[in-house]
Amino acid sequence: MDNIGVRDSSRRNFVALLIDSIGWPFGQSFVSSQTILPMFVARLGGSNALVGLVNGIQSFGTLFPQLIAANKVERLPYKKPYLLAVGMLVERLPILVLAISTFLISDSAALLIVFYACWSVASLGNGLNLPAYMSILANVIPAERRGRIMGLGNGIGALLATGGAYVARYLLQTEPGLRGYAWCFLIGVAAMVLSLAPTALVDEGRPLARSERHSLVEYLLQVPKVIRTNKSFANYIFMQICLQLPLTGAAFLTSYAILDLKVSDPTVALCSALYMAASTVGSMLWGLIGDSGGYRRVFIIGSVFGIAAYSAMATLPQLPVVCLAFVASGMFTSSLWVGTSMCLEFCHESRAATYSAVAFTCTAPFRTLLPVLAGWFADRIGFMPVYAGMAALTFAALYLAVARVSDPRHAKPCDSSAEY
Repeated sequence: MDNIGVRDSSRRNFVALLIDSIGWPFGQSFVSSQTILPMFVARLGGSNALVGLVNGIQSFGTLFPQLIAANKVERLPYKKPYLLAVGMLVERLPILVLAISTFLISDSAALLIVFYACWSVASLGNGLNLPAYMSILANVIPAERRGRIMGLGNGIGALLATGGAYVARYLLQTEPGLRGYAWCFLIGVAAMVLSLAPTALVDEGRPLARSERHSLVEYLLQVPKVIRTNKSFANYIFMQICLQLPLTGAAFLTSYAILDLKVSDPTVALCSALYMAASTVGSMLWGLIGDSGGYRRVFIIGSVFGIAAYSAMATLPQLPVVCLAFVASGMFTSSLWVGTSMCLEFCHESRAATYSAVAFTCTAPFRTLLPVLAGWFADRIGFMPVYAGMAALTFAALYLAVARVSDPRHAKPCDSSAEY
């Protein structure tokens, strides 16, 4: 990071972004696309296809619009006004509208329409805003401190999200009708607004150099040059593609424990607690390792945990092994989340929006489709081959991290004046 203007306010910038990274997962626990929202749709009489659409909308809205947004973001001398405007009006306001509508609308069909409209806009807002967030993170936080934001945010945020899930369960059990869901949405959006508000205090320093002005078509056609001219970044993307299925491994561990081992609910809760504890500890550990030694090291060590977890499940899937696999999987997945900011080190800060958007967009189809295909295979041939495939993909990612991806922190970054 070479923006001298932000040095005097570095502590304030760090705290503001840390609060956001902690508060976001807490707020999301009240509007979880894995639990709360599918239950809400089912309660309104939605079909299984409509329930599945919840995650599909989130994946599409979050991952696919990022290159469109990056073209806009990189031309802005200051990204914070865009981040706040989109974050408040496009990401959070629809959830507030949904909360109020749930209090007021009694017709299930009408409320379903309102829900999908609000959820689509909010998911799109997340995708439009992520390039701006990554650009600000690259600009105001040195590479040697980003790991602490990602690690502490993911770790503490996960703990708060666990508490939020218990509060949500209490509301759904005690409030009549749909009021419990309405309160969940209201609390969730309030938490996300409060988490974003401190980013208004972020000092971006001097404006970053604008990239050349391009139409959207010109921009999209030239983006492949980003990959072709940076072989290490290209291999980083291939590594991330290999990790998209293993990233969902904890969900398959839970399914196996319930469907094949027939474990009790308290045992499932224990496994979930082991996973959460490992993820929390791992996040903080990976943040420190990433700050001190680079994120390449985080991916290498984290992948070893993933290989151990899925290889054990593929060969000896007994209950004690499942419990240990949850621990190893928690360490593994947390390393992937913390390591996300590695893509910011392949380029100058002025290109952060494009590089992060390219990385997310290239992995989007695999993140969306591979878990569905793995579930289909698990239903027909069992979980063991799926675990073996996850272990093989994680090993491929480990090979790429060791042999093909160079540590960008110790290499010369790309020239910020270069067009692409």
